[in-house]
Amino acid sequence: MSDVPDGSPADAAPAPASQPASTPAPAAVVPRRRWRPPIIGEPLVVVLATVGVGLWLVWVHHPRKGLGTIALALLVAGLLRFVLPPRDAGLLVVRSRLMDVALLVLMAGAVVALALVQNFPGHGR
Repeated sequence: MSDVPDGSPADAAPAPASQPASTPAPAAVVPRRRWRPPIIGEPLVVVLATVGVGLWLVWVHHPRKGLGTIALALLVAGLLRFVLPPRDAGLLVVRSRLMDVALLVLMAGAVVALALVQNFPGHGR
């Protein structure tokens, strides 16, 4: 037995070639992302609850406060849609982020304008 400089015996057989040299190596396995709980369980429930409070205020003869609450709920929905990733935004995701936020803010502005220009009976201007 003669010694080879790397310390392995010279008469050792080369490793069998099970795959041709042109076959690429298998792709590296990408680790899965860890699951994390969402920041808010379901943001739409928060928004709908706030809209419900606003409708209740309108029902009990506080229309400006009620419409203001509804406008606030729409602004909160727009803010949540803007800051939350689509995975956490839930049912607030309808279109692109920019379009959703723009429409929610526009609707909030329309509700505020309605509350300001409408003359509600029993409430002096």
